Formats: sequence, structure tokens, C-alpha cells
Amino acid sequence: KQWYQRRVPGYHASLWGVLNQCGTAQGQRLLGQWLKSPLLDPARIKERLDVVEMLVEEGGVRQQLGASLKRVPDFFRITKKLDRGKGNLQDCYKLYMAIKQIPMVLEPLCTYDGPFGTLLNCLYITRLRELEEDFSSFLELVQ
Repeated sequence: KQWYQRRVPGYHASLWGVLNQCGTAQGQRLLGQWLKSPLLDPARIKERLDVVEMLVEEGGVRQQLGASLKRVPDFFRITKKLDRGKGNLQDCYKLYMAIKQIPMVLEPLCTYDGPFGTLLNCLYITRLRELEEDFSSFLELVQ
């Protein structure tokens, strides 16, 4: 385990252990990356804090987003396996299922109408829609 993940059984002996409330392996990896390479740019830190503030204040958005993300297969591991040429048909199907979840992830973000809507659009909504468009031919192929 990495330095940020070292734990004493039954006790949160690391920063990662204390902060880890992640419901997915992808979230745990992201938290680890953030701890290993924290942001240094004040503008990017503020953006991240604004998103956290929105998620704290908007419990419905947070719950809906969390439920959607739990249904997304581990995109990183699938693409890494496919990139190494070790993928199989099951991995292609998992990738298909991950891409099919994009609209479910977008829904709570798009329905949010608070003060951080523009930020969500810039950081997540636009990128997810581009990803959805990039993979549209893959979805058609699998269907």
C-alpha cells in the first residue's frame, strides 16, 4: 500500500483512511491521486472547493450522482486493459455499460440550477457530452 493508504486495523491511521468516504474504486484512486499531487493553482483549488460546496448543499444532486457513479464500471481499469491489448469481449461490454451511464451521470449535473451551474458546465457537463459523442459510433457498433 502507498504511504497515504497505510492503516492500522480498526483505526484510521492515515490521511487517506480518514478522508476516504468513496463508494467506488475509481473514487478511491482519485482521492489517492489528489493526496499524492495536490493542486497548487489557487483558481483550481477554488473550483474544486466550489464543487464540494455544491455537493454538500445539494444532497439530492449528491445522492443521485453517487448512485449513478456506483453503476459505472471501472473505466480506468477497462481502458488500461484494452490499451495493453489484454482486453476481451467482456471488457468491451463493460466499456459499453460505462458509456451508457453517461446520461445518468449528466442528469443531476444538468438539472442543478444554483450558483455553480456554470462551473459544473465547464468542468464536467461539456466534457461528458464530448465523451458521449466520441463514443457514439462504438455504442452503435455494440448495439
